[in-house]
Parts: sequence; structure tokens; C-alpha cells
Amino acid sequence: FQTDRVDPLRLLVGHWADVSKVKWHPNNHYVLTASYDKSCRLWDIRAGGGCDCCRVYDAGAPITALDVSPDGQYAAVGCDDGALYVWRLDSGKTIAKAATGEAIYSVAFSADAAALASGGRDTQVKIWASVIEDGRLDVSHVFYTKSIPIFDVTWTPANLCLVSSAASL
Repeated sequence: FQTDRVDPLRLLVGHWADVSKVKWHPNNHYVLTASYDKSCRLWDIRAGGGCDCCRVYDAGAPITALDVSPDGQYAAVGCDDGALYVWRLDSGKTIAKAATGEAIYSVAFSADAAALASGGRDTQVKIWASVIEDGRLDVSHVFYTKSIPIFDVTWTPANLCLVSSAASL
């Protein structure tokens, strides 16, 4: 949408279920959408009358979290079954996969893309190191809450990880 219009500029049509997450690519020419249909799609918004789906990435479960690396080369998704995937956007190849055991609600690349944070139903914030360099997802740090699910993780430009969850009453 544009702020001076009430009609959509483009429609992204292709998912078979509700879209759970939307993320702009750093170059502002692409949009990534993640869905409960177990797919993530990369859309080129520069296409003439509509949008072209450039690539489809498949996950094994409904996708509940999405982020794009700051350099725009990688996408990370978290799934309802606890799976975590990192894909190369240009080739569509899965370069890393891990399992956390419970639903992942948020993923975020650090400012330098050297780490990936995830949080979810398991009440843990996990920092995954060496994500890009060697194609592995190794947990370098785990932070626990008192049984409160993690709803959002993000990184500041200074590489500080911020986390939010619901307060327990």
C-alpha cells in the first residue's frame, strides 16, 4: 500500500494457506512471504502489472518465523514443529537445518550475520553461531525464561540481542 492510496499496488498470489510473516529484502526489490502452507516465497515487486514469484523454498511444517540476512544472501525460517532452516536466496539450497523441539516464533540475524537468534514455545532464546561460514547450526548460547514463551527476537545495529515475551500474571 501507499499512504496516499486505499487500493493495493501489487497482489502476491500463490500461497495455499494464510501468510504468517512478510519481510523486505535489503535491496527493496524483493519481498519474502512465509506461510502455514509450509513454504516461503521470494517475490520480485518490480514486475510490470503484478509480482513474479522468483523462488519457492519448502519447509517441513508451517512457517512461523522469518528473517533475511543484512547482506540479503540468506533467509532463515522457524517452523511450528521446531525446525530451523537457513536458505541461500540465489540458489534456493538449504545450507543449514536444526531442530529445537518446539514451535519457533521468531528468528533474527545479527547485524553482521555471524549469529542467528531464535525464540519460541520452549521458553528459550538460542543464539546459533557459525551459521553461514560452515553450513552448520550450532547453539552457542541458551537463555531461559521462567516458562514464558519468547515472542520476538531482534538485534540492534551494535549486535545486542533484544527479546520480548508475555508477562506472567
